[in-house]
Amino acid sequence: MSRSILVAAVWLLGATAVAQDPVELTSRIDAVTVYPSSARVRRITAPVPGSGRFALRGLPASLEPASVRVRCRGGFVIGVEVRERIEDRTPEVRVQELRDRIVLTQRRIETQRDDLAVSERMRGHLKTLLERAGSAELEELEGGAADTDEWARRHELIASSLRENLEARRELRWKIEEEEAQLRALEEELGRVRHGTSVSLRDLLLKVVTPKSGVKLEVEYLVAGASWRPRYDLRAASDGRGVKLVYRGEVQQSSGEDWKDVQLLLSSAEPKRSARGPELDGRWVRLYDPKEDVTASTRAPRTAADLRDEETLKQLEQLGYTGSEEADEPPFAAVQDEGLSVRFAVRGRDSVETAGGRTTVLIGEADFTVDPEYYCVPALDTTVWLRGHTENDSEWPILAGEASVFFGEDFLGRARLEMVERGQEFIVPLGAADAITCERVLTTDRSQGPSVFGSTQREVEGWKLTFANGGGAISSPDGSVAIVVREAIPKPTDKSIEVELTGLSHPLARADKWREDAEELGIETWILRVPRRGEVDLRYQVVVSHPKKHGVVYR
Repeated sequence: MSRSILVAAVWLLGATAVAQDPVELTSRIDAVTVYPSSARVRRITAPVPGSGRFALRGLPASLEPASVRVRCRGGFVIGVEVRERIEDRTPEVRVQELRDRIVLTQRRIETQRDDLAVSERMRGHLKTLLERAGSAELEELEGGAADTDEWARRHELIASSLRENLEARRELRWKIEEEEAQLRALEEELGRVRHGTSVSLRDLLLKVVTPKSGVKLEVEYLVAGASWRPRYDLRAASDGRGVKLVYRGEVQQSSGEDWKDVQLLLSSAEPKRSARGPELDGRWVRLYDPKEDVTASTRAPRTAADLRDEETLKQLEQLGYTGSEEADEPPFAAVQDEGLSVRFAVRGRDSVETAGGRTTVLIGEADFTVDPEYYCVPALDTTVWLRGHTENDSEWPILAGEASVFFGEDFLGRARLEMVERGQEFIVPLGAADAITCERVLTTDRSQGPSVFGSTQREVEGWKLTFANGGGAISSPDGSVAIVVREAIPKPTDKSIEVELTGLSHPLARADKWREDAEELGIETWILRVPRRGEVDLRYQVVVSHPKKHGVVYR
């Protein structure tokens, strides 16, 4: 379309706008990008019949007017206006709708609980089969007719059934939790609807110029009341050498409109946050003169240029300019897919109801090879933990979030994963090693005064740490385990204080990473080898020498 034709069309549209009522367009939500605290909704309208004024009515009140963007492929959008209105509604229709959804949700919960009960009975049945198989094998062994191949096949079949049963029960529990959360949200919304007969909505009025009919409009806007967070399953292999990471996104929203059958994208960007960083102003220093008025002395003299700027600003304000830099910021300020944020396009199409609880979607899966190790920080916790060192060689970065940790078939608990970029090394938590224990005992705690002619006081603290290996899941061929033990030794902040580590029963670890921690933080490391069904004692003393006239404080 040439510029002259566009100008003529705009003039003609403006001339007839007064007499023409806007044509109401239907639309559907095609895609939603969910951010940590908001969401961007993309709607596709029905075909427009040509140039004219159009309206999209009934958009949610959570829509942010400044964020609206409209595209017309094959035409021009020359006017966009967002109007807010209050619509009186008889609540009976919505009340009945909510009641019906509550009943359906309750029925789904009952069905899932029945399925869970059946699964629990099946678990008991499989355990009985396993016990009977063991008794039968014992009888065969005593009778001299043992078939070890048949035993292995039988055990693998039962073990596989138990694994499937465990996964089914876990999925059912998660579904029940989600349904119960949705039920609570529906009941809360029902309570709100019963006490109100009006709702706040937004209408979008558009002026479109197009030489042909049948074009569609794309409308995008930000809504509040939406969020997502990453959730993970970490499942370690029985030998501790491999970990499967299942990456999920947990989405919830109360924007005021349902997202039905949409393309869902999950982004770590923050579109409400400006992409422009702060500018640093200069600082000035002067000699203090108590005779001068501080305010007057720090005020810069006004110049002719300043006066001209003030006059210009007044003229701009009369034209509607507010002088706010924030108003000039684009609503989509955060850069996406450019290294500053991460966005996941979820496969398929999903639905997320407003105030409908949490919806979990699958992002992906990745397998990591890990180097397992036991470690313990006895001063904080005498539990011996198992963890694995690995590298994120998956297709996507790992965002900070909560992970459910499994070791084989056993659920060990929850742990938090921090942000891990692609190609970055990180530590995978694998839970507590219950078969390995630690006991920490204070063996010496005394203060030694100075000699007759001395002035130095000595504080002596001795510790004994006993580690027992009852049969670690990950061990050397001889059954022994290596444990990384870390203790914080006080570091002096004054030259008059001296700290010595004496009476060591085992040498300190002196690899680069351990030596740096010792020099910078005073954290010392031992690597103890504990035999299977055996114990190892680690002993050491900390001697702090300081002037007698001054005490010491530890923090």
